[in-house]
Amino acid sequence: MLKIAETREAILKWISRPQYVPAKMLVVAQQIGILKEDFKEFQKLVRTMHKQELLRFGAGHVIWPILDQEQDERRVVGYFKRHPEGYGFVSEVELNPNTENIRETDEDVFIPPGKARDASTGDFVAVILDEERPSRSRHEKRGAFDGRDTAKMRRRGRSGAIEEVLERKSRTFVGTFLENHDGCFVEVDGRIFPDPIRISDLGGTAVRPGDKVVVEILNFPTAWRTGEGVLTEVLGPRGDVKTDTMAVMRQYGLPDGFPEPVLAEARWVADQFEKWEKDHQYLLDEMEDDAPFSSGSEPEWTKDGRRNLRDLFTLTIDPEDARDFDDAISIEMLEDGKMRLAVHIADVSHFVPADSQMDREAFDRGNSVYLPDRVIPMLPEILCNGIASLQPDRLRLAKTTFMTFSPMGVCLDVELCDSVICSNARLNYEQVDRFFEGDRSELPERVQDALAKFRFLAKILRDRRSKKGKLEMNLPEIRLELDRDGRVVGVRRMENTESHQMIEEFMVSTNEAVAQELISSGSNLMRRVHKAPSMEKFDSLSLFLEELGIYMAQKADRFELQRILEKTAGTPNEFAVHQAILRTMTRAVYSPEEEGHYALASSAYCHFTSPIRRYADLTIHRQIENFILGEPAKRNFRKIYDEGNHLTWCESNAEEAERELTRMKMVHFFAEKGDVELEARIVGVTHHGFFVECVDYPISGLVSVNSLPADRYRFDVKARMLSGFHLGNCFRLGDLVTVQIADLNVERREIRFELATEKTRRLHAAERNDLEELEEFPSWDVLDDAENEDAFLPRDHSERHVPQTRVPAAFETIHTRMGSKKARKALREMENAEDARSSGTSGKRRSTGTGGGKKSGKDRKKMTRKCKNCAPKGKKR
Repeated sequence: MLKIAETREAILKWISRPQYVPAKMLVVAQQIGILKEDFKEFQKLVRTMHKQELLRFGAGHVIWPILDQEQDERRVVGYFKRHPEGYGFVSEVELNPNTENIRETDEDVFIPPGKARDASTGDFVAVILDEERPSRSRHEKRGAFDGRDTAKMRRRGRSGAIEEVLERKSRTFVGTFLENHDGCFVEVDGRIFPDPIRISDLGGTAVRPGDKVVVEILNFPTAWRTGEGVLTEVLGPRGDVKTDTMAVMRQYGLPDGFPEPVLAEARWVADQFEKWEKDHQYLLDEMEDDAPFSSGSEPEWTKDGRRNLRDLFTLTIDPEDARDFDDAISIEMLEDGKMRLAVHIADVSHFVPADSQMDREAFDRGNSVYLPDRVIPMLPEILCNGIASLQPDRLRLAKTTFMTFSPMGVCLDVELCDSVICSNARLNYEQVDRFFEGDRSELPERVQDALAKFRFLAKILRDRRSKKGKLEMNLPEIRLELDRDGRVVGVRRMENTESHQMIEEFMVSTNEAVAQELISSGSNLMRRVHKAPSMEKFDSLSLFLEELGIYMAQKADRFELQRILEKTAGTPNEFAVHQAILRTMTRAVYSPEEEGHYALASSAYCHFTSPIRRYADLTIHRQIENFILGEPAKRNFRKIYDEGNHLTWCESNAEEAERELTRMKMVHFFAEKGDVELEARIVGVTHHGFFVECVDYPISGLVSVNSLPADRYRFDVKARMLSGFHLGNCFRLGDLVTVQIADLNVERREIRFELATEKTRRLHAAERNDLEELEEFPSWDVLDDAENEDAFLPRDHSERHVPQTRVPAAFETIHTRMGSKKARKALREMENAEDARSSGTSGKRRSTGTGGGKKSGKDRKKMTRKCKNCAPKGKKR
């Protein structure tokens, strides 16, 4: 039995020590000698002390002492992201969140080189902020400050130093084993660590140089110390397809199998269901051809209290290669134009009891992971592809949602029940799309009749949701086609066809109806929350759209975004606008907070329809079970919040793993393919260059400003555009460009692109042997409008403002100021060399008639001439 007064005093004494490092509850409990059986009471005591303001208990479940006000205001916590150059940023989270109002902030803290200690990307850290000071304007620095109001001076972004790493994201990393005269090292994949990690212990592994390995880091690297670790696993030779997959799985902590206790439990559950299926075989024997399920008919119940819906004509519609079928649909047309839709979802909660071995494993995984060459399921295959899957012509357990809709698509009534169903047909999206396009030969008449009704209802629901402000962005998905060995042989574009939209609309309506039912019962639940964008993001979007000639209304809301999406559909600006709006959106998360789903125009939304592959849906199924039985369906807010954080992280981690393996496979694909020209769209612009995403391949990369045609480039942060002063080249978000691969780095999984011009084509053909001497020229500076406010071009900037200056093709590789003496001299030499080659006098300078091979003043003026509207203020032309 925990002694409250003594334990409170021990906690305060422990966290008040000068050497105390903020730690989690379990660590503090161990340090002050709390027994395992008393830990739950200890947790309650800590939360009580937090409410009494005796201590701080905030993000990351870390216990903090109460600090003096000045120190407290300068201390923040958050997640660190390190740049290879040594600096980084901390995404701040609220230090002391209220239990009912937990949030993350949108502000980042800059961590200069040398102040990051040994923090690594993803670590949860404590930061002490620097005191903010106003930065001098560019005019002040040049002695030209004109007495403007100092309140208009920009202030620096926040910066600080990491005080302590509170929690490591991971201590294990994947890399390539290296060996030289200095010892053994591992070069970690990606850009997490710029230098190799020294290996102090091989762990008894039979490892060879070049092998992919897993290393556990004992001492993380700092600015003054090399990292040190031990080998824990050898994955296989570098470049092997299976090794690549295992490397990504280890990097992201993805499991490659189920523990034996979980499999044993799954087998037992399957055996029990087989017995149930035999006992209920009579339901199949008594099936009728077609039975109504309207509210006027008396429902039939099975011996175990489930509604017997075996006579309902039911369809499943899934991808052609799907193996797990977790949803099925039925429909009935009622009098007065009403329609009743039944959505049947596999009753996974029946097979996976709370706190069972399978439940704990499923929660740890969070969701199924769909890698290009394999699926890592959330549940054992015997469940997800077997007894829980709604296979055709088999009795299956489901949770059914009946929704009655008016002729205008208004949901008039919702009914939830446990059911037994028998799917009559298994269709795929391609079959349904062919039927919608007019092909009547493939499907039976009964199926065609049902599909026509589904299509009619889906159109009504889709139109109604569109009027409510649903945002639909046209961003097609590209999937890889692999051979038997897992190597890329091609790609496939996944279109969002009418059949996909129909099923999506039914699932969204079901999720919304279930959320409303649970909320009406007074329950907290795991919502799917998608918050509205901040006003700052709306302002940024508005400035970008103005550069395209699109103007947003002063009241920026979902309907305004919808109007812009519709206006730009099918235009050259469609991709750029859709990408910009997508970047404006916040990320959807799992949370109990009473927020709706912004993009779906829903005031209350949850995930219910995919319990086979998402644990969040399984939590809703368990609440529905209580709701159906008339028992309290309430859950603890804080527990839901903690679970939501974990499941949001699992979802993000799975997406990152899928992207990473896709990127790795595409790097290998292009390494074998050689020099190819690719159509790509610009998806991001910075002062370093712009990022492109290939149109026909799921790969993206950077086109560096140093690889662009020689010019003086200005980065317009508002227009998200790089534009050249002299040649008139302009690169804007959404533009279509032709690129080719400039560099491949398999270890970092990176592809760097360059524009495919006549120059680069010649260089690739000649393997760049003829222009090595040009490498001595420095890369020239880019004007950044974020730091040079008076460097903006007029908004009607076009080619007529920028005189076209002829530059020899070979000279395009030199990126320096064209107005400098060195550049003009180099330009003259390049022109003379070209003229000499053309006249057969190679090696001699050809005179231009002005003496000594110099250009005339008129010619020099022509070469360096600028648009007077483009010249920065205060500069001589």
